[in-house]
Amino acid sequence: MKKIFRKTIILFVLFLFGAFLYFNRLNFEIIEYELEGKKYKLYLADTQKKKEVGLMYKRRLNTVDGMLFVFDKKTKPVFYNKNTYLDLEIYWIDGSSVVFKSFLPSFKTARKIIYISAPVEVDKVVELVVKNKH
Repeated sequence: MKKIFRKTIILFVLFLFGAFLYFNRLNFEIIEYELEGKKYKLYLADTQKKKEVGLMYKRRLNTVDGMLFVFDKKTKPVFYNKNTYLDLEIYWIDGSSVVFKSFLPSFKTARKIIYISAPVEVDKVVELVVKNKH
């Protein structure tokens, strides 16, 4: 029994280390972005892989406020909170205008997977970490 437990722990640690290396290898660029008159520092998700990973597995952000997702053409993206540890304010953006705002709770807060989608086609989405919970 102890042998199985030890092997499970070792495999789990190896998995976490592999996930850490994989997600850090993406090298998110940090940009400054103005939103509703305020400037934010955001990770830039400008590739498909970066968009897929987003802010998953992040427990806190020390140097940035969130993430900017940029799409090549207008779309109605869907976001969800699987493996998301941060409560997020979602800004759906068309051109330079915010067309709608949504709240996406962390999985821990919601205790279930929640999906939200853009109410209209957009070309950008900003996720900002909520400091004070709703």
